[in-house]
Amino acid sequence: MAKAGKTASLIIPTILQAAKKGFAGLIYDYEGDMTEEGGGLPSKVAYTAMKYAGTPVKFAVVNFTNLSCTVRCNPLSSRYIKSYNHALEMSTVIMYNINRNWSRHKDFWGENAIAAYGATIWFFQRNHLLLSTIPHITEFLLNDSTKC
Repeated sequence: MAKAGKTASLIIPTILQAAKKGFAGLIYDYEGDMTEEGGGLPSKVAYTAMKYAGTPVKFAVVNFTNLSCTVRCNPLSSRYIKSYNHALEMSTVIMYNINRNWSRHKDFWGENAIAAYGATIWFFQRNHLLLSTIPHITEFLLNDSTKC
């Protein structure tokens, strides 16, 4: 159903209505980068609608092909991780995204990897807050300490 007008007839009116009501949302715009000529029409519509709707919802871009255009966010920030349970929940989400089979069938190794990652997130939250990021924690866990 390529070029059947789905964006113009369904997607754009939904975006406009959501922006007018101040709803937050996520648009996965596979048509391209909104900064390029002819690309990213749904993103351009959302940006314009939110700009003129006067809502407190902020517009942010996540660009997987050009990371310099991406708004950065640390999901392991102390704003989000308040307890060990939060750290374990975040660890579960990260690990399920790394190995999708664990979401259907966790084995001994999967459960322990999730627990180790969660404990490390919590350790960094309590002792090294500035280094509590996914790259730092992953490097810490994968580092061979015998070579130090």
